[in-house]
Amino acid sequence: MNTEMKQSERKKGMGRVVLRLFAGLAAGGAVGFVLSYATFAVRGGIAETAEVLNRMFQENAWIFQIAFFAALTAVCLICLRRAAALLRKGGEEELDRAGEYQNTAQIANMADMILQFLLFGLAADGDNPKMLLSVALFLVSCASSMLLEGVVVRQVQRADPMKKGEVGSLRFNKEWLESCDEAERLGIYKASWKSFQVLNAFCPLMEAVALLGKMMFDTGNFPIILVTILWAVHTGVYCWYSALFDRRGAGE
Repeated sequence: MNTEMKQSERKKGMGRVVLRLFAGLAAGGAVGFVLSYATFAVRGGIAETAEVLNRMFQENAWIFQIAFFAALTAVCLICLRRAAALLRKGGEEELDRAGEYQNTAQIANMADMILQFLLFGLAADGDNPKMLLSVALFLVSCASSMLLEGVVVRQVQRADPMKKGEVGSLRFNKEWLESCDEAERLGIYKASWKSFQVLNAFCPLMEAVALLGKMMFDTGNFPIILVTILWAVHTGVYCWYSALFDRRGAGE
């Protein structure tokens, strides 16, 4: 009786999964149809508007570069200063709060670097009259980001001498991970697994966007190829190291 009930529950569960799958496909198809129809309907206006906005942005890209650099660098420096003040007190609660400020500083620094790459990439055009200024600002921001990363790492190392690694060294990530305790490693592993899941779900969406761009805005095959390469490298690296660590575990 229990076996029959379990089989019945499994069939019902599979039925619900199939139903949800078909419902998701139907909803996705409906959304895609509506977006496609709307895009084709306003395609000409969108193309003209995008061209005008692109020209305006190229001429003023340097303003955005300076604004983001100043704001995010200020956030990073303020957080580092507050972390340093807490570390001088030396209490357990102060150390935890200092770690939060250091994480915020690192996030602000990385956000600035990502935005600078984006803005520089959009501004890099032969028709941009201020392209050299954008190049100079991009180089300054990248150098500043690397210096601030080193400051954050050295501040963490002064608070915890067990942390090893030299910023700029090819072995930095390995040495840093080896110097972390078990709790810190577990947090890194969980964050890495969550990042893998998010990117693995995000890549198919980007493929769909690249395909729509090709069909509706003549963006060509390059965005599709680029997303495919990113997806393949991301998944391939995970599979390679997963198999490698499984073999090592089996050998032990």
